[in-house]
Parts: sequence; structure tokens; C-alpha cells
Amino acid sequence: MADARAVRLSQQRRKVAGPERGPNGPRCVRGPALAAALAALLAGCASSPPPPDTDATPETAQRLPITGPRPDSLRCDDASGPDCVDWFRFRPTGPGSIQIAVTPLVAEGEKAPATPPPFELSVTDEAGADLGRAVAGPSTPVAAVDLVVRDPKAFLASVRLPPGSGTQTYQLAFEAQLRSAPAIPTKSRSWTVLEVDRGSAKETSVLIDGGRGDALQPGQRGRLVEKGRTLGRIVVVEVFEEGARARVEGTLSGAITAETVAEIEVPAETR
Repeated sequence: MADARAVRLSQQRRKVAGPERGPNGPRCVRGPALAAALAALLAGCASSPPPPDTDATPETAQRLPITGPRPDSLRCDDASGPDCVDWFRFRPTGPGSIQIAVTPLVAEGEKAPATPPPFELSVTDEAGADLGRAVAGPSTPVAAVDLVVRDPKAFLASVRLPPGSGTQTYQLAFEAQLRSAPAIPTKSRSWTVLEVDRGSAKETSVLIDGGRGDALQPGQRGRLVEKGRTLGRIVVVEVFEEGARARVEGTLSGAITAETVAEIEVPAETR
């Protein structure tokens, strides 16, 4: 009985102490147990999901300035991706024309493939209306769309690969011929000063008889004039149906009287 208890005690000590030690340290697991452990580890690595595709929809499109070319890549192994399309949002600075082009990129020292990757470039407005589409092929290795910009609003461009294309690198570039938006012609109009409000020692405002129907808007600037002499500068701060309030900027060079008028710049097409 004493020998049996000694054997059981020795076995329990081995479990607590861990693996047996050899002359050079712990003895390694060998044979089928080691192979099974390695297979489980490799299977876990292979099943790791790919990183999320953050630009796969118009709603998550990357904002892209119309400056230098943008390199990027797609990986479209099958219908599930993991990355078969990139979306970009861009905004022209003015009216004119833009060419958007997708060109395959080849790593330095490598030869270009005999058949270029079938990149598909599509351009839409934010409502989804199709404005142009092009697909790269043997005769047209560059997919390009020409866009006429009348209103410098936001547009969307997508670069797509069909399933089975694998990993392909590309460059998205803009060639723009834009012009500055034309300045809106203005004219100076005069209105009578109806009331002077000296709300504080540092701020004076005037009520004039021009309103919304006269194309007055907050932020428009002008001056107070009496008999051809400028008394001070004003800025419109509030507009009503029949009347507007303007704040006096700085110090007046004279008193406001019944003959003082407010001259303000408004769009020239108004009456």
C-alpha cells in the first residue's frame, strides 16, 4: 500500500510541475501530438477574416482632391471579394471639363501583362445618375471618362474588377480644365433710413425701407451717404418682408439725418 501511494503522489507532482525536464531543459512534444497542434494553428491563421473594405459603397466613398494621381489596388478573387470595388467622392472647383482615368500600375522591374486588367470606371452624381462609364481592354488599356462640369458639385467615381481578377494595382488620375466661377454682377441701390438704433455706446444700427423683395440679404455691405459724402460703412444683419436692419461698422464721420440714405450692393438683375 505504501508503494502504491508513493506512485500516485509522484504522478500528481508531475502534473503540477509541468512537462518532464531532460538534461538540456523541458522535453518537447513530438510525434502525432506536435503535428496535430501545428495543423490547428495553421487552420486558425487561414480562417482569419480579411480586413473590412471601408470604401466599397457610395456612402463610404473616400474624399479625393483633384490634384495628383492616386495609387490604389483591388483584390477580387471571387464574387465575395474581398475587395472588388473602390468608391471615391470628388468636387470640382469650378465649371469646365475633367477627364478621369484609371491606368494599371506595374511594379518596378516587372513586365506589363499582355492583357491589361479589365478595370471598369464609372462616374455618377450623388443621386446615382450615370454620367459616364469605360472599361479597360486590349485596345484601350486606360479606362477614361470625360465629364463636362456645369455646376461644381460633388461627383462619385468607382473603380471595379470582375470576380477572378485577383489582386491588381491601379492609378486614378484627373486632368482638369476648370475656370473660376463667374462673379455675379452687382449694382448699388439706395434706401431711406427709417430709424437709428443706438443699442450701446459701441454699436449702432439703422432700419432701412428695403426688404426681401429688393434682393437684400444678410452679409451684404454698403455705406451711409448724405449729399454725396460717406458717413460710414454698414453691413446687412437682418432682412424682413418690408425692411432690413444694417449694423454700422466703425465710427461715423457725421450725424445721421433725414437726408441720409443707405447705399448697398445687390445683384444687378434685380429691379
